[in-house]
Amino acid sequence: MQPTLYFVGDYPRATVIRSRILWPGGRRSLINATKKIITVSQGSVAANFNSPIIPAMIAFKVRSDVLVVVALGKKGLLCHDLLPHCKVLVTNGGYGAFQHTISNRTPLVIAGAGEEKPEVAARAKWVDIGINLRTGSPKPEEVRTAVEEIVNNGKYRVSGSELEEERYNPIEEVRKSIDELAGG
Repeated sequence: MQPTLYFVGDYPRATVIRSRILWPGGRRSLINATKKIITVSQGSVAANFNSPIIPAMIAFKVRSDVLVVVALGKKGLLCHDLLPHCKVLVTNGGYGAFQHTISNRTPLVIAGAGEEKPEVAARAKWVDIGINLRTGSPKPEEVRTAVEEIVNNGKYRVSGSELEEERYNPIEEVRKSIDELAGG
C-alpha cells in the first residue's frame, strides 16, 4: 500500500437507517423471540439467491429453534435493526456487510466468490469474527456446520467486540490527515 494512502474504515451514517420491514407479529416480537436469529443476505450488488440464501434456508428448514431472516439486497436493511439481535449473518462476503457486522459485533459465515469477497472472507477468518467457507456455492451442510460452530463458540462474538473497540473513528482520522497536510 502506498505510504500516502490510509485506511480508516467505513464512513459513519449521519442518522440511523430504520428499515421498513414488515416483521411477522411485529418487529418487537421478532427481537424478543426465543429462537436463534440467523440472517442471510446475498448483498446488494452481486444478487444471487442460490448463494448463500437457498443453501441456508435448506440447512435450517426443519429446525424449530432457529428463525432464518432473509435480506434481499435492500441497502440499510441489516444495519441497525436486525444485526444486534442475530447470532450470525450468512453472507456472500461483501465489504458493506462485513463492516456492518463489525459495528454490530455480529459474527458471520461467508460463502462468496468474485469481486472483493475472497479478500473480505480471509479478513473475517484472520480476525476470528467469522468462518470462510471458501466457496461461492456452499452446500446446506457446510452452512449449517459453520453456523452451529459460531453459535456454540463464543470466541467469534468476543473477537467481534474486540475488533469494534479497535476501529478507527473515520471522521477524526480524516481531520488529523487534513491538519497534517495543512501544517497544523
